[in-house]
Amino acid sequence: MMTNFSHPTYELARTFALQAAAGALMPPMSLPMATVILASTALESFLNEEIEMTKGSPENVAWAESLQESRGLSLEAKWVLFLRLWRGKTFDTGRQPYADFALLIELRNVLVYRAARFYGADKPFPGKRVEGLRARFRFTPAEEGTFVSWDSQVMNANCARWACNTAAALRAEHCKLVGRGPGAAWEPVPEPETR
Repeated sequence: MMTNFSHPTYELARTFALQAAAGALMPPMSLPMATVILASTALESFLNEEIEMTKGSPENVAWAESLQESRGLSLEAKWVLFLRLWRGKTFDTGRQPYADFALLIELRNVLVYRAARFYGADKPFPGKRVEGLRARFRFTPAEEGTFVSWDSQVMNANCARWACNTAAALRAEHCKLVGRGPGAAWEPVPEPETR
C-alpha cells in the first residue's frame, strides 16, 4: 500500500524550483542546487519507503531488508534491483525517465561530494554528461575573458525545474511498473510562461 500524499522533501524541492523560476533573491545557484539535492533525496526516501512496505509479505522480508541495508549499491542500481526482485520488472535504463534520473543522481553526487579539481579558472566540467547540461539549461555567459565555474553554467531555474520533473516522472513510472496508481502525484514544475 502506498502513502496517499506527496512527499514533503519533494514539495520543498518544488517550492525552491518555483522560487528560482520567479527570480527569488538568493545567491544565484543556491535554490537550484537545493532543488537538485532535495529532489534526489525525495526519490531515495520514496524508494526506502517502498522497500519498507514490501516487508509486510513474508516472502519479501529477507531481500527487502538486505536491499535496504545495502551500503555499496548506488541509488540507480538499488532502484532497478528493487523492481526486479519485487515485481520482476525494471526500468529501461537507456530511456526516459530513468536516463534523466541517472543524470540527476550524478549531478547531485558532484554537488554533494565537491572536489577542488573542478573549481577555478580553466578547470574541467566534472564529466561529459554534466557538461551536457550546460547546453540543455540556457544560462547567460559572462563577459568574454571572465571565468564562469561549471556549476554557474548549469545551476539555474531550468535545472531546478528539470530536477523536480525528473523526480516526478520517475516516481510515476515506478508506480506504473508496479501496477498501481500514483496516489497523490508529485506535481511537476510548469514551464515558464512566454510572452
